[in-house]
Amino acid sequence: MFIQSRTQTYDQLAETMRGFTPELTEAQTHQLVTYAIAGADGLFIAKEIGGDAVDLIELFELHARTLYDTALRLISEGAQGR
Repeated sequence: MFIQSRTQTYDQLAETMRGFTPELTEAQTHQLVTYAIAGADGLFIAKEIGGDAVDLIELFELHARTLYDTALRLISEGAQGR
């Protein structure tokens, strides 16, 4: 069940990522989505360890902005290489 849930999460996040940044290659999308899920796992662990001292919503907002900024950087670097 855990693996099935992860696969569904991966698929949905990849679709969302393609919608926001269609210029990414499939390899870049895969890398960012894999990184996004791993980062989210870390945020949940930080919340479990830190309890109320950890603002999970704020951290997820930061995580999302960082992922989007990274996607834009990858696109920019790809355009510069052409």
